Amino acid sequence: MKSKEEILARKLDDLLADNRLEHYLIGRYFAQTATTQNYDNFEVMVESARQEKENRVEWLKDIIIGEKQVTTTFDNKCKILTELWTDHYADEELEDFVDFYDIALPLAFAVTKGHIAGLTKSGEELIDEAFSDLLRQYGESDKGFSSIEEII
Repeated sequence: MKSKEEILARKLDDLLADNRLEHYLIGRYFAQTATTQNYDNFEVMVESARQEKENRVEWLKDIIIGEKQVTTTFDNKCKILTELWTDHYADEELEDFVDFYDIALPLAFAVTKGHIAGLTKSGEELIDEAFSDLLRQYGESDKGFSSIEEII
């Protein structure tokens, strides 16, 4: 029968085997600082990390297979529209866009900079509409963007 330490070392080895960490050094550290409480806490941590890894794998499978669709978060939409408004306002191809969304762009800026704590439904819709129109202008579909450079 394997000792609790051997079981935990095997779990740790399995957990970290595909990472770039030097897991034998981590195992050696835990072996040198062995107490019952450390092992109990460590076992909980390993299980939590294993569960998180499984969830991440399922999330990636869903994205790759296409069962779940990744979309840009509202905060990233605001960030992207802010980048457009502050960094690309003089671009000729975006001039009409900036003029048309003269309320949505400053509103997104205010949200990004933390000047507005919450928006009404119509404010959120205005930002969503501006972002959707930006994607249409560049022939993109929403893939979970995080910066304006990914779109332009």
